[in-house]
Amino acid sequence: MLYLMVAPAARGLFARAISQSGASIYAPLTHRTESRYGRPSAEQTSAALGGDIRVLRALPAAELLQRAATRWDVMYSESGNEYWPVVDGTALPDEPATLFDAGRFYRVPLIVGTNTDEATLFATFLEPLPLAKSPPDWKKYLARQSLGAESLVQSTYAVATAEEIVPAGIRWVNDWYFHGSARAVARAVS
Repeated sequence: MLYLMVAPAARGLFARAISQSGASIYAPLTHRTESRYGRPSAEQTSAALGGDIRVLRALPAAELLQRAATRWDVMYSESGNEYWPVVDGTALPDEPATLFDAGRFYRVPLIVGTNTDEATLFATFLEPLPLAKSPPDWKKYLARQSLGAESLVQSTYAVATAEEIVPAGIRWVNDWYFHGSARAVARAVS
């Protein structure tokens, strides 16, 4: 719903909105033509898949997902392709965070929320997290994911043992992807 609020083509299609679990609205997205945040552009990813949209459309979904290396656990990984929208300059003119913070969204009454431990769904099969097997690995991962706020994030989600990484990862994803996005959107629209 929140992506529709910043999509110009969706203006006028709804009179009010409810967003539950609006994850990653304030997280960086892949861009169509530019490499950003250490990620390839959507066009580069497409070219790596084969580039011919007719051929890609003819593939069975399972094969396309395998080729694309799409992951369901992207919140806990640094590899594979995410399943979030792509900033293309038209349907999604810019990062949603930028659009909300600049007041460039469709102003309708909004109910926004999230669940307390939503990240546990995404961590169900992750014992331990694939990105960090030790406290030093976890600290390095958090630094890469929170440029400019490394010290604060590392101290907030610090661990002393490998067994603490999964619970800390769940807290971090709850706060960053879910709770933080809901609060930021609520501030922007109020």
